[in-house]
Amino acid sequence: KIDSVSLVERIIRDGSVLIGPGDYFGIPNHIRISYGLPHDYLMQGLGRISKVLRQVADEEGGVAAGA
Repeated sequence: KIDSVSLVERIIRDGSVLIGPGDYFGIPNHIRISYGLPHDYLMQGLGRISKVLRQVADEEGGVAAGA
């Protein structure tokens, strides 16, 4: 199981999406997403996050949500 800090580092590196690990905000095992940008930017970012989550799930032998 990947922790949220490692997951966020992976999403930033592989998905080029800036998000924050929940650990930094007192909510471990969660991620923090800012959605104050235009809708199309948010949708593109969520798509890239989804792609990385699917890759991680495949590597971990699990199933990603929405897969």
